[in-house]
Amino acid sequence: MAQKVTLITGCSSGIGLNIAVKLGKDAAKKYMVYSTMRNLGKQEPLQVAAGDALDDTLFIRPLDVVKEDSVTNAVNEIVDKHGRIDLVINNAGIATFSPLEYTPLSDVRDVFETNFFGVVRMMQAVLPHMKEQRSGHIINVSSIGGVLGHPFYETYSASKHAMEGLTESLAIRMKAFNVKLTSVIPGPVATSMNENIVEGNRLPPRQKIDPITREQLKILSTHQKDQFESKVQTAEDIAEIVQNIIEMDLSNRPVRFQTSEYVRERTAMKFADFGSVTWMDFIRKIIEEPVVADSKPKHDESQI
Repeated sequence: MAQKVTLITGCSSGIGLNIAVKLGKDAAKKYMVYSTMRNLGKQEPLQVAAGDALDDTLFIRPLDVVKEDSVTNAVNEIVDKHGRIDLVINNAGIATFSPLEYTPLSDVRDVFETNFFGVVRMMQAVLPHMKEQRSGHIINVSSIGGVLGHPFYETYSASKHAMEGLTESLAIRMKAFNVKLTSVIPGPVATSMNENIVEGNRLPPRQKIDPITREQLKILSTHQKDQFESKVQTAEDIAEIVQNIIEMDLSNRPVRFQTSEYVRERTAMKFADFGSVTWMDFIRKIIEEPVVADSKPKHDESQI
């Protein structure tokens, strides 16, 4: 059986690094893995983890998903060498934990450029090849935030919701070309990106935030740390799940896959109630009960 020619984005750390190593070090050498990252100055952890697979079944290449020429060059190199591209894993992503009204529009654009338009660029580059070869699989690493809206993750969640819609919409049409699309949906994962969010490293200066929002932030940050500690998966867990999906029969590969029981339980709140009342009530109670006395309308709502 021919090796699956594979391209993975965002491999400098976390989920991307672990997927690359998992596939690149597969004992049966079923994969030819092109592990990409925006900044090759950060490749050392991947080089070390790859071990003997480096430059054998795992190759490191530059790819910045926000730059069209970078995407095109990376895809063309692979197709020119192998004549095909079998598997693409869109993992590159960034996140913010910040109230939308205090978030610079430039930060919002940055998140969408990577999380949504980066995926669009990748798909536009690889889908013509996959359609022509009548085969292929695209896996988009999403988030529970792509199914459920999370306070203070407004920008990140919106970008992942957009990616979810893109994945589902294309999955319907690409079936005619024998091309599969899958959205992998983790909850909390122990990566540097998520740890930075938990610590609030990208929050705006506290003095700019109104008292009610500040209190909501404090409450949700505490709740999030508790959830992170009790429900967290590792990047290795996600890598194993991704490989299991890839190795399913094509007809059985899901369009959407939640990576843990925690994620399945939470997303069920939305899927069971199309108005999202169940989920929204659940999360609202966490942040509103302590501050409800201060949030009474200061005007006649009937005039709105």
